[in-house]
Amino acid sequence: MNIDSPIPVIDLKLNSSEMFIGKKLICQINKFDAKTICLFTYATGDKCYSKEWWSTLYKQLLERFPDYNFVEILPIENISNLSMQAPAFYSRDIREMAAFMANTSLVIAADSGIMHLASASLIPTVGLFSVTDTNMYAPYNKFSVAIDTNVTSLESILEQVKKILNEINKKSI
Repeated sequence: MNIDSPIPVIDLKLNSSEMFIGKKLICQINKFDAKTICLFTYATGDKCYSKEWWSTLYKQLLERFPDYNFVEILPIENISNLSMQAPAFYSRDIREMAAFMANTSLVIAADSGIMHLASASLIPTVGLFSVTDTNMYAPYNKFSVAIDTNVTSLESILEQVKKILNEINKKSI
């Protein structure tokens, strides 16, 4: 079945109180006042990338985007695939997690429910896919992309992140 019309964006409709709490949580974690890139490094089964893969990506992100804070959102299992190299955020409250992500500049996430939660929080989302169909499960909100890491280099992922951040920054000027 071909779909010719745009797919509607899912919007959690976070309220101002929730957004305020999300901003407050980010301010408690960040060491300096800068924009934040959020990473969700966990996924189930074959969708989960190795600690080595995430560590390599994280090091490159730090080099390429020194003006940004980075925060890893931890899953319910409270596992860090960055071995706690980045400041971390953990919550069992799904709307609190959504508000936290909605106060960041960008979320980079493995193919997971948290990736879709980020997208529904209306934050630009880079979904990383290695198993499932990117056309079917991509994040659909503005400035979001699905990247098939089986055919996309780390360099190309970093270029996509740069492109999205540039677009966001143009929009806010």
